[in-house]
Amino acid sequence: MNENFRPMTLHVRVIVPRFVFTARETEDGTLILTADLPGVRDSLKVTIQGRDLTVSTDEIERSFTVGYEYDLDKIETKYEDGVLTVSVPPAPARVITFKEQAPAKVETKDEFDAKIMAWTEDLIKQGALTKAQVEARIKDGSMPPNMLSLVPETKAPAKIEAGIVNPVEMVFETPTPTTT
Repeated sequence: MNENFRPMTLHVRVIVPRFVFTARETEDGTLILTADLPGVRDSLKVTIQGRDLTVSTDEIERSFTVGYEYDLDKIETKYEDGVLTVSVPPAPARVITFKEQAPAKVETKDEFDAKIMAWTEDLIKQGALTKAQVEARIKDGSMPPNMLSLVPETKAPAKIEAGIVNPVEMVFETPTPTTT
């Protein structure tokens, strides 16, 4: 063996083809993505998830986030002579219309007062307000004097008798003393 002979180390790098895309926009606003991808027809996949467009093969993948100005539901792909072309048309313009709303009805003070009086009359007729409460409100000015006439007359009993309703008769027996 020759003493001057040294084993050689050979470094080999495997180069995976890169996806190099060119992007352009046509006059009508369609986004055109193209890439030279020879020999990958059988393993080529184009997928969309949300706003992400992914182009992949068995060896590599490349993803793009596509803006809302493009309609991903109408995407078209073409693979011809080793070139992938992806066309993404523009999204249609959305028009938002506003419905005209009828103006809110504003009650006058007289209308509001009439509602309050009707409500108060109902309370008086139902017996929820006593004569004393109505008189107090008339006195402080929060109720007109004619409300007092709505309070039903209540009559107190002419005579209240006091006594035991169910008397219990109690009998005490005193034992008689016995002599022995």
